[in-house]
Amino acid sequence: MHRLGMIKKILLILLIAFCLKAQSQQNQDSLLNWVNSNAIDLSANKGFNQLKENLKGVSVVGLGEGSHGTKEFFEIKNDLIIYLIQNLDFKSIGFEFLADEIERANRFILTGEGDLKSILKNYRLFNTKEFYNLFTWIKNYNQKLKDKQKIEVYGLDKNYFNPFERDSLMAGNVIERQLKSKEKTIIWGHNLHIANELYGPVGAMGYYLNKSYNLAYYAIALDTYSGSVNTIKVGEDQFFEILAHNLEMPKNNFTTMFSKADLNRFFINFRTVKPNPFSGIQNAITNIWADWRAPFELPVKLGKNYDALIFMKTTSASEILK
Repeated sequence: MHRLGMIKKILLILLIAFCLKAQSQQNQDSLLNWVNSNAIDLSANKGFNQLKENLKGVSVVGLGEGSHGTKEFFEIKNDLIIYLIQNLDFKSIGFEFLADEIERANRFILTGEGDLKSILKNYRLFNTKEFYNLFTWIKNYNQKLKDKQKIEVYGLDKNYFNPFERDSLMAGNVIERQLKSKEKTIIWGHNLHIANELYGPVGAMGYYLNKSYNLAYYAIALDTYSGSVNTIKVGEDQFFEILAHNLEMPKNNFTTMFSKADLNRFFINFRTVKPNPFSGIQNAITNIWADWRAPFELPVKLGKNYDALIFMKTTSASEILK
């Protein structure tokens, strides 16, 4: 009798597990169907015009990235920045990088002072062809503006060493500058930094921007499923190497699901498309730290941490300038 009872318990546990797995698969299928119905095709840079409606009333756009060493992340952000400048009157770009170094690039794009390749040598993972192309485009665009307000770039990090204060201080720099200039600004940073919500006890930069601007701040995460990425290895003498790695393939998260979507490159808006089935569901997207360390996933609640997401199924390592 005891043995029969144990068998019944085991069968009940197996039945519950089967039902939960079936429900999980059904939920994932439902999410994927929603993505396929609402995704905007970004292949060949199509779909940018549909951003106009999403960005009404927005004065600060956060452009994230799942790594600081992905070519396609940089390229699509360049294209987005150019679109925002030309079509939605954005006037400045703030970078999650040292303010003194970015100011050298700013002088170059405003006056032509300096050699851009020499300036970029100190940018480590940002010493790339993609950054060179962006700054060169802005410089050339500024020359056409003549007496009109020029486009500027600025650094958010003023040598902040305390990780518990860095994001709040970077957000303060954005807010202070924007209050003075009243200009629309773009923020370039890692997904973790541009997020709308807290990550653990420390608020992300985007958390403080969201508190200050509310719906006038719009955070876009960038995600990828497979390919390669550049990271940095810094020695005790501060000598550093740029190393390429193959991406750690996620097994069962949002990124895996996005890789099964009909489109290989798409934009998905979580703020205004209702109902949003992702609301309240936590899973993860790809996360690559600059120095290539675990974890390789970032826990997220899409629609809460980010207003939108750009997904590219396959990406490659950024192109380091020689």
